[in-house]
Amino acid sequence: MGTFWKNIRELLQFAPDDEVEEMIHQQAEGISKRYGFIDEYVRVAKTGGSYTVEIDFLLPQALAHTQVKELDGIRQELYDHIRGEYKMWLTISFTTERKWMI
Repeated sequence: MGTFWKNIRELLQFAPDDEVEEMIHQQAEGISKRYGFIDEYVRVAKTGGSYTVEIDFLLPQALAHTQVKELDGIRQELYDHIRGEYKMWLTISFTTERKWMI
């Protein structure tokens, strides 16, 4: 019965585990620094045992014409660092306009 109530609380709270959320934030910040991005915006929500993760990266104009293949490589790199023993719906986007990050 304890597991049932724990799951109900998770469904109502939508709050991710602090360790998982912090790790995702740290990895996104690392990607920004490594590739010279201006900023990143990370949103993490938890429903039951799965996470919904949205990460937006703000690129400088000098990187506006980065090839999709290269951006997909960055997505894969980040995914490899944040995947875990949990289900995850992951969306990673890149933009040169801050208005698309909100």
